[in-house]
Amino acid sequence: MSSNEGFVRRGPPVAMDEPRTIVVVGVARGGTSMVSAVLDALGVFLGDEASAPRFEDARLVRAMRGESGEDVETIVADYDGRHRVWGFKYPPVAQEPELLDGVVRNPVYLAVFRDLLAVANRRQLAHGRDLAEDLRNTHEHYGHVVRFLADTERPSLLVSYEKALLDPHGFTRAIASVCGLSVSADDITRASQSVEASPIAYTATSTSARRLAGFLDGVSANGVRGWAVGDDHDDPCELLLLIDGVEIRRFRADGYRPDLVGRAHPKGICAFEVDDLPDGFFPKGSELRVVHSSDGTDLHGSPRRG
Repeated sequence: MSSNEGFVRRGPPVAMDEPRTIVVVGVARGGTSMVSAVLDALGVFLGDEASAPRFEDARLVRAMRGESGEDVETIVADYDGRHRVWGFKYPPVAQEPELLDGVVRNPVYLAVFRDLLAVANRRQLAHGRDLAEDLRNTHEHYGHVVRFLADTERPSLLVSYEKALLDPHGFTRAIASVCGLSVSADDITRASQSVEASPIAYTATSTSARRLAGFLDGVSANGVRGWAVGDDHDDPCELLLLIDGVEIRRFRADGYRPDLVGRAHPKGICAFEVDDLPDGFFPKGSELRVVHSSDGTDLHGSPRRG
């Protein structure tokens, strides 16, 4: 692979006789679903609960986020026992490499890089935040990916999202080669047809069916407290405090709570506490709600009556 193709190979070739796990690395809305779609089309198992258009295994993700009765090691051992070669997509893994330490066997990393503005704009459309803020966040998250790749000596493929769209066949062939997949020329041609920019099905699920959760723990004389997460743990949720349907405060669930580490959030960065509202902000007989700003979904424990 030449350096100008947009597909750059790093590290040693895979040992064809060893079992391995393919890990798709990147940032949310940065092309990881496109990479995973190609792996799926090439016949790579991506998890019991992975499906189009996102190809993210909900079973494994729940465990990684500490939201499951299963642990990551148990699920990985299950998949290892059933598949000699398998893979998974979890964009935040570059920020949480400890999730893989001593767990994933012989990893092969596929890292996709997309134009910063395109990624930030997709995130802004999904979450309704300021574009400049999302540009800064996207730049920071790609820094984690670069550092993650610099620290590994495992076989890796760095992919330009834009170049992949221009050359789907070459992109698919590069993935098959780096991962050591035994596939035919016809398999590569067929799998390359899954390469497309922001497919309609993905756009629909990422903007209207996001995975949101949280809990309104309490209401005090001067505010509220609790926690909230969305499908992208890289970015704290934005929430609205409503009294009788009127917005009183807009804030983010970006506080740290040690009791939420590995449970609601891998690092516990999902708490909120608003404690500076005036006395009487929640009059008797009124309705208080704390909702996700993206779609108005109430946290558990919301609404409450005064």
